Amino acid sequence: MRKLRRKLPTLDEVKEEFITDCKCRGLSDCTIKAYHYNLTYFNNYLTDKKILVSDINTQTINSYKIYLMEHTNRNTISINTVLRHVSTYLKWLHENAYISDYIKVKYVRGQAEPKEIYSDDDIKRLLRKPKIDNCSYAELRTWAIINVLVSTGIRRSSLVNIRLVDINWQEKIIRLTHTKNKLVHYVSMSQSLEKTLRLWLRYRIENNNDYLFTTQTGDKLMASSLTNNIYRYNKSRGVDVTSVHAFRHYFAIKMIQNGIDIYTVSKLLGHSDIGTTQIYLKSLNQMDYVKNNSIDVLGRLLK
Repeated sequence: MRKLRRKLPTLDEVKEEFITDCKCRGLSDCTIKAYHYNLTYFNNYLTDKKILVSDINTQTINSYKIYLMEHTNRNTISINTVLRHVSTYLKWLHENAYISDYIKVKYVRGQAEPKEIYSDDDIKRLLRKPKIDNCSYAELRTWAIINVLVSTGIRRSSLVNIRLVDINWQEKIIRLTHTKNKLVHYVSMSQSLEKTLRLWLRYRIENNNDYLFTTQTGDKLMASSLTNNIYRYNKSRGVDVTSVHAFRHYFAIKMIQNGIDIYTVSKLLGHSDIGTTQIYLKSLNQMDYVKNNSIDVLGRLLK
């Protein structure tokens, strides 16, 4: 049992110390915001129950889990996301002598709800080229963005941070400098995508910056604006799915269906863990893998 600190700060003070540590370790802004949100929710629960940091134990976590399941509208995926953040926080609390015992968090079992997935028909509707002389700047930009998302499967944050200098037209490669793991990542630029981007650049408005996708004032397009643009664009095309991240899932599925092995798909997506890639491919059944990854081992041996 670890010896606790003599003087314990408040729940909020401990949480902020953890957040500061996350920043010092170089975690992404998105990850830090998620920790902040879910741990604030956790602290509110502890405050209502009058539980101090040093009092947190296995029973506390089990009671919190039941609270999430019975008194919130969260699904299994959402609850387990909260519990993962809490689990990391508990490990940090133990390592920093805020709690005496290491607490292992058990996740909730249940049928995960299927994620929104674009159909081929949806994608064809979204990729239909708008009439250049009769469309808005936002519509043309969103069309070009969706071309990038379908062709490369990159994240929203990576897309809005692409600069013109990141595009290697000769090698047909796009460099991504803003990634989740903070490592530079490269994606291929197909001939079709190159044609789309060259068209977009003819209408792109610039204002002393070299971001690929800009607003009508020439400023950098923000991630939140991109999400709103895609929602309106998809609805206008009669497509109910409006998730930006769902394009990433679509890309992964199409790669597998076109014979690319899961390890290569994982690298293309920039995943550090192949398990993450497998989550993206849950909608595929074993038949899809067999049909698209069959190798004639016997035929090769008999040559």
